[in-house]
Amino acid sequence: MTNAQGIIEISTDQSIIGQEINIDPDAKNNLLEFNDNYLNVKAPIIAYDNLWGFLEFRYSLSFLHQMLYNTRHQIYLMSIIFIIFGLLISLIISKNIVKPINKLVESSRKIAEGDFNNPISVKSKDEFSFLAETLEEMRIDLKYFVSKVAKKAISYEGDLKIFNITTLLKLLNTAEHNGGLVLKQNNKFGIIYFKNGEIINAILDDLTGKKALFEFLHWQKGEFKFSPNLKSDKKTIDDKFNELLLNLARQVQNKIIFKQLLPSDNIIIYPAVSEIKRAADSINLNSDEEKVLNLINGQKTLLDLRENLDWSSEKIFEIAYRLVVVGLITIRAEELNKNEEYNLDNIIPFPQKL
Repeated sequence: MTNAQGIIEISTDQSIIGQEINIDPDAKNNLLEFNDNYLNVKAPIIAYDNLWGFLEFRYSLSFLHQMLYNTRHQIYLMSIIFIIFGLLISLIISKNIVKPINKLVESSRKIAEGDFNNPISVKSKDEFSFLAETLEEMRIDLKYFVSKVAKKAISYEGDLKIFNITTLLKLLNTAEHNGGLVLKQNNKFGIIYFKNGEIINAILDDLTGKKALFEFLHWQKGEFKFSPNLKSDKKTIDDKFNELLLNLARQVQNKIIFKQLLPSDNIIIYPAVSEIKRAADSINLNSDEEKVLNLINGQKTLLDLRENLDWSSEKIFEIAYRLVVVGLITIRAEELNKNEEYNLDNIIPFPQKL
């Protein structure tokens, strides 16, 4: 408390008693004084129209500062929590949307490659489920249609000039046929037996198994007929279809046979499937075959591959022939049309696995 002259007479702080403070009794704005650590409130003491002094109250602001500090940190903490919570919600929503989309895209890719054996199922109750059901119906219809066409296509006898032996084997494997492929060339007569599309036996004169099958690969002309009623009592071949064809193709050294599938070194070679590396994982390729496969991009010809690898013409034809036989690379009809030495009717594109 101060007197009328502004001299502090009473204070809880004994060190400031007797000090003088400047007070303007008419200045209301000076009654409150803010400081970083405290708030001063000055109240005049007036009696009988005389100013007798002032009462000064000091309030500590440390508690207010602490409260503001705690509040600010709580806001920061709540902001971080809400951000993390929002990210988690976004991830969950994104996963529920992206996962079925990726699954449908993958299923569509397989159908485009000719693989109709993988059922499509999306567990949701929205538009994705309806789209999956529609795609599944299309898959079933396509599988039935292609299988039916393939069965009819090879139910009649034909000429090996139109259907070369490798193409016939791929067709029968694709349709997962059971029965025997009867082959005749002049006085030679043989049969290749199938079970669920896999070759289980082959007979040509006194040759059986892989030896007979290898001889069939050299046939450039002759007649064929598939009969579902023919069954083999023996199983002389246990290899899976692609591995069997690859191992047999590795033994072929006849450039005339290579020319059946690769008529010219100026024809562009294309991947037979969209994900050629994934398809190759199931086949045990050697280093030379992998080198050629890694260069296939739908822009290079055999001549380009030969120059890139610095190989002989015979070697590049030999390796490319193997990759064509197992269905990893192919040539397109428009490329064959550019080649005057080759008749388009003599080649059938390799179908993919049904």
